[in-house]
Amino acid sequence: MKLNRSAISPEIWSATIGEPLTLTEFSGRRPMVREGDDFTKKSPNFIQVEQRSDSTVLRIPMAENEIVFGCGLHCQKTICNHEVFHLRVDHSHGDDTGRSHAAVPFFVTTAGYGLFLDTPCAVSCYIGTTQRLADKTTVRETDRVTNPDWSCFAPPYFIEIAVQSSALKLVCFYGKSMKECVAKFNLYCGGGCLPPRWGFGFHFRVNMKSSAGTILKQIEEFDAHGFHPDVLGLEPGWQSNSYPCTYEWSERIPDPEQFCETLRKRQIRVNLWENLCVLLKCSIYRELLPYAGPHLVWRGIVPDYTLPQALELLKRHHDLYHFHSGVSGYKLDRKRRDRQLSLARSCSISVRTGRVHLPQSLRSSVSASHFRNLPDSWGENLRVDPCDQRRRSGIPLCALQRPL
Repeated sequence: MKLNRSAISPEIWSATIGEPLTLTEFSGRRPMVREGDDFTKKSPNFIQVEQRSDSTVLRIPMAENEIVFGCGLHCQKTICNHEVFHLRVDHSHGDDTGRSHAAVPFFVTTAGYGLFLDTPCAVSCYIGTTQRLADKTTVRETDRVTNPDWSCFAPPYFIEIAVQSSALKLVCFYGKSMKECVAKFNLYCGGGCLPPRWGFGFHFRVNMKSSAGTILKQIEEFDAHGFHPDVLGLEPGWQSNSYPCTYEWSERIPDPEQFCETLRKRQIRVNLWENLCVLLKCSIYRELLPYAGPHLVWRGIVPDYTLPQALELLKRHHDLYHFHSGVSGYKLDRKRRDRQLSLARSCSISVRTGRVHLPQSLRSSVSASHFRNLPDSWGENLRVDPCDQRRRSGIPLCALQRPL
């Protein structure tokens, strides 16, 4: 089947099948790509397309030494070769299956291109895992019993992508490097904000029942032991009611503006936990109710924030209760299961070992990349930067060599 190809800008091509519904259509952001007439790069005619009932299958050649990255958010791996990902917006079960909170249908390869499937429909990616009967003569058979080099992974020769839609738009980005391909993808999606430097620093989240006084005491203890948090995260207890949310301050923090100002003077930003489920006690509950979906989550309504009216209500409320108080950011919650092992926890160090002498109130899991002056006994697990400078530079001063 032929794709309807068109050049968007130099080294960026799009191809469509039918009249597809696209993700970028809902984003409201215009592509920030450079326009021009120098369309010298080849169009994505190396992509084969096959349609089956209400789905579309793409087949893309893959070199044996080619490495693929992307296919949504992963917590356990970065290389996608020999993997299958069913991209769905969902909570992770602890495995990189494609289900995540950022199931972005984009991948980039060492072959010098990136591919974005601009669709909200379900996408399944088979990265060098499949073999076709039509190619039987090129597939080498071996005996597992007699061949010590036998592997279940045959040399990859194509990527196969199945999309649950008969209409599809895809965008191909060429570049001199993978970094350049990713940059063009970001610009095509409207660009993004420049993250603040402090956002890459030391994040510390307090117990959900902590009061303003308890939190400020913890900060003083941090400073007394040579640690400086750049971002302080408040868990659900900062709200007057949580699970679901009111988005309004609890009596535990009676003067949020003064609280945020005190922390700001110490160069500490405040980050708030929240999710999208709204409680009856929220002051804008009744205004949001007409825009809510038919089901409750945690007994709260879930407004559709793709609707401009609902989004404007939330923005106005957050501006009044949060930004005027000095809040700098948010942690959007997700459902989690007891058996789930998130990336943050798998790369953390328990300070209960006693190797780092912290007061009892600070004994929690803290990211290893934010420790300074670790004792020599940790040397086998950590690489410590001897140039202990600028603790707020945003650059980790030590990194894990292997999980503890």
